Amino acid sequence: MFNRTDIMNQAWKRYRAQYGRRRFDRSNFAYCLRCAWGEAHRATKSMAQIRAEAIRYELATLDTRSFQQNVEPLRRKLASELAALAA
Repeated sequence: MFNRTDIMNQAWKRYRAQYGRRRFDRSNFAYCLRCAWGEAHRATKSMAQIRAEAIRYELATLDTRSFQQNVEPLRRKLASELAALAA
């Protein structure tokens, strides 16, 4: 789910930008790594919110489909996915 390589690269970029060529300090790098993970978590949460909006839109438009299509299985699937995202 998370691209750990990108997170580590982001942490190193932040560390070099803030501390330059000073001697390596573990606690400073740990701070930069925590910041990078926080950004990744925030990005994931926004993607979940985007998916939830898309599911709500699909649920709203199911009634406009042809009566020849059985939309109930799709409606149940989308509703369960939306409930999982909300939890």
